[in-house]
Amino acid sequence: MKILRGFERNVALAFFASHIPITVLIDGQGAFGSFLYPQLLRDVVQFYADHSGDRLMGYRQSLQEDQQVNVAWFASFILCECALQLPYFFVALRVMTRTHTRADNTQQQQQHHYPEWFRKLTLVYCAHVCTTLIPIWATFATSPNMTMAQKAICISIYAPYFWIPLWLLSKALEVGDAK
Repeated sequence: MKILRGFERNVALAFFASHIPITVLIDGQGAFGSFLYPQLLRDVVQFYADHSGDRLMGYRQSLQEDQQVNVAWFASFILCECALQLPYFFVALRVMTRTHTRADNTQQQQQHHYPEWFRKLTLVYCAHVCTTLIPIWATFATSPNMTMAQKAICISIYAPYFWIPLWLLSKALEVGDAK
């Protein structure tokens, strides 16, 4: 996987850096229960769910209104996010910020590729994330209790978490010159 530079690198770094607090402070409530979080963070999630119509993140209220909402699968996705993706965010940030140049005995040579183990880890992460977004989007798209505007809002809010990993997947799959 060729080293990301410039705008591409900044997009990836911002994505991973912003995803850490979102995973821990917001998404975690969907798996671990909001009782573990301070009221302010519970209110943020509830405000978001109320205004976007996200019946997955606001599932406690959804269950009272719509007994067909089954959130065990969604909670298991969030558990995977916390257990598998969250560590990757830290690894990706470290590798992307530390990979610049390496010293050769006589001269500085520009490094052109991330380590192979990081490329493989990126492939696993990206494929996993893209796969999990499909049933989430399908849930929104087929929900009889969401307006078209709410469906569009929710699908749009989740979109970067599909498109950026898909883009990174394509970068990890690119065939480049020798490492």
